[in-house]
Amino acid sequence: MRTLFLITIIAVLIFCCPALGQQPAEMPAEGGDINLDEYDFDLDGYVTVIDIFFASRFWNPHWVSGQPHVAMVTSLSPLFSRPAKPAQVDYDRNGDPVVNQRVLRELDQALDVQNAWQLTATARPPATPTPIPPTPTPALSPTPTITPTPVMAGIVPLGINSETGLEEIRINLPNLPEGAVPFDMVLIPAGTFLMGSHESERGRGRKEDMRERTIAQPFYLGKYELTQAQWTAIKGSSRSACDEGDNFPIHSISPSRLGPIGYFIGILNERGLGNFRLPTEAEWEYACRAGTTTRFSHGDVLESGDGCEFSEVHDLYMWWCGNTGQLMETGLKLPNPWGLYDMHGNIAEWTADRYKPHPSATVSYQLLRGASYNDVASVCRSACRGYVNLPNKYIGMRLAMDPS
Repeated sequence: MRTLFLITIIAVLIFCCPALGQQPAEMPAEGGDINLDEYDFDLDGYVTVIDIFFASRFWNPHWVSGQPHVAMVTSLSPLFSRPAKPAQVDYDRNGDPVVNQRVLRELDQALDVQNAWQLTATARPPATPTPIPPTPTPALSPTPTITPTPVMAGIVPLGINSETGLEEIRINLPNLPEGAVPFDMVLIPAGTFLMGSHESERGRGRKEDMRERTIAQPFYLGKYELTQAQWTAIKGSSRSACDEGDNFPIHSISPSRLGPIGYFIGILNERGLGNFRLPTEAEWEYACRAGTTTRFSHGDVLESGDGCEFSEVHDLYMWWCGNTGQLMETGLKLPNPWGLYDMHGNIAEWTADRYKPHPSATVSYQLLRGASYNDVASVCRSACRGYVNLPNKYIGMRLAMDPS
């Protein structure tokens, strides 16, 4: 009986302990600024992982749309780890509320590990299978086969779009599934425009001061939001947090994990097709407006509310809280005047620029544009700006490329 009891205790310990004799990775020390580039949470390869649970979405990007500048963070509760604690809010030297730095570091440690908690990262070579002697088979006459011509990555000119008058190209991606949205890009012409919003614009938020901006050089911009199938075709592996489908926008990707060699944009650039990157904030708004000066590229739409009220006009062009409550496939609504789809709503998009709430602020944020399916109509305006540092399911991207 004593032996059986000891065996039971040992079994319970083995089952409950994630790794006997090992300690979870230490949290960053208190103090100091956040640098997302210091962390690497790539789960590619052989790692030991354990599921973690989120009470709900752990980050709500705070949009600058006249609402209080408060970053809301819900509790993070890893299994076999620290108990959940409520979000903590501090105040910076200018009196603005900001998320407590320790909470940000805890979330940053969970960055890019949406459904898994990495306990160890020790490479484990795959077990060598025991060789099985082949079973002899009678010789058969060879059957002629036709070897398909492989699809090579390259740029395919699509000519001038008869509706927009702009040049379009297609980035030919090997391994893109049949029926997947193509990786098409539109050549955005150089030009000058008024960025931001007029003081009288309805729904106007803070930090939307109107100013003239010049886009000195033309650039290519993705016709569609980058999809999950396109990510997999380029990166070679899918994202565990993205399982909606091939033509749904990719999301939950940190901008700090896009550019370096070996990462997504780095891998794409290594193919020698061009210099791919995130668009600047000015390039994004310029392309979104497509020559318009109204609140949306499809008009002011003042006959409709700025919240989640349904609007027949908005419904033709965008996904927002007034017509959906979930992420949708890209390219299902009408494009803007330059042939770009989903510039308003569906999923917010990273830009290459960062933002400081005040000149003396010690922390900067990555700028977002476009808003998501979960946002009100006023946040989907062309001039609306958002900023956040952590990725989540409401943020995706649209790539730009410099002409060769």
